[in-house]
Amino acid sequence: MKNINFINALPARTYKKIKHWTRLCFTGLAAMLVAMAVVHFKQYADYKRIKGERASLERQATLLAGVAERHKALQEQDIGLNTRLAVLERYTTEAQNPSMVMTQIKLLLGNKGFLESFTLNNDQISLMLRCSQCDMATLMGGLRQIPGLQGLTLTAVQPKQVGPDLVLQVSIKGTLARGA
Repeated sequence: MKNINFINALPARTYKKIKHWTRLCFTGLAAMLVAMAVVHFKQYADYKRIKGERASLERQATLLAGVAERHKALQEQDIGLNTRLAVLERYTTEAQNPSMVMTQIKLLLGNKGFLESFTLNNDQISLMLRCSQCDMATLMGGLRQIPGLQGLTLTAVQPKQVGPDLVLQVSIKGTLARGA
């Protein structure tokens, strides 16, 4: 029978090769596990970062949606206000506006008299003026030059004593031609 060595079953050279390959495999396995852990950790860190950015962007999106809604409401309000402002400007800048007519009458009278009453019924106007130093021809000529006043007729001229002064109370009727 052959003598078997159970203590050293492999020759030393083979035993070193096996030990070398075992170390190499375990080192490779450990390196592969470390590489997988690094890659997995990097992916997990990217996932957390992207998730945080998404939450931040969603918060900003809700805030911006509110801002956009408010902006749209303000634009609609601005359009409405601009429309109303255009109507007001049209009425205040047209020469046939009753306010502009009264202002021009005041400028015409200057310090010689004043406008006592201005009555507007539809397009019919009635003026009551008090003049201390006015010439009727100049006054009527000046009133006829005011744009928007048409068909002016002198209905009454009455002298009136106001304190120590004698003034004329003048009543004029006509029509106000409004611009389109």
